[in-house]
Amino acid sequence: MSKIANKQVICDVLLDAAKEDKEVMVLCSDSRGSASLSPFADELPEQFVEVGIAEQNLVSIATGLSRCLRNGFRLWAFLETVMGLYLDRTAGKREN
Repeated sequence: MSKIANKQVICDVLLDAAKEDKEVMVLCSDSRGSASLSPFADELPEQFVEVGIAEQNLVSIATGLSRCLRNGFRLWAFLETVMGLYLDRTAGKREN
């Protein structure tokens, strides 16, 4: 059985979904290469948003999109799955 990296599978699934539904968007925080999202960005640039190194802004943009788009729940669920790991790690590093 051949092995495919999880991040490649995520990109493939998102690409297939976005081809069928123009409201499927990918938000990226300057990680299109490391997250294997380059194929998505190249094929569907109008559905790809690069926010740069600004994860907090990415969450805000995703929240706004989830309120405006029909498929907002799916967008937010994906964001929460992926970014939630990051947000949990960074929140634990804060010192008061």
